[in-house]
Amino acid sequence: MVNVEQIKLRSQAAQRLLDDPLVMEILANLENEHVERWRNAEAIGEREIAWHDLRAVHNFRARLVEVAHDYEVTRFNRKSRDM
Repeated sequence: MVNVEQIKLRSQAAQRLLDDPLVMEILANLENEHVERWRNAEAIGEREIAWHDLRAVHNFRARLVEVAHDYEVTRFNRKSRDM
């Protein structure tokens, strides 16, 4: 089981990645590349692969946001439980 301190450290690490301009630039470039591949795909299979690649980038970013907010949620839940 993950304790509150581990959640806090993971949350902070995820937030640092979200705040890092280089990481955000890389994700944006990947998104743009996948969108272009999707737009230029001649075969349905190529388009499908580009779509899945794009979804993977979106899911990665969403997971970072989720982990970054885990500590806040944990603190809120502990406060609510202690009331």
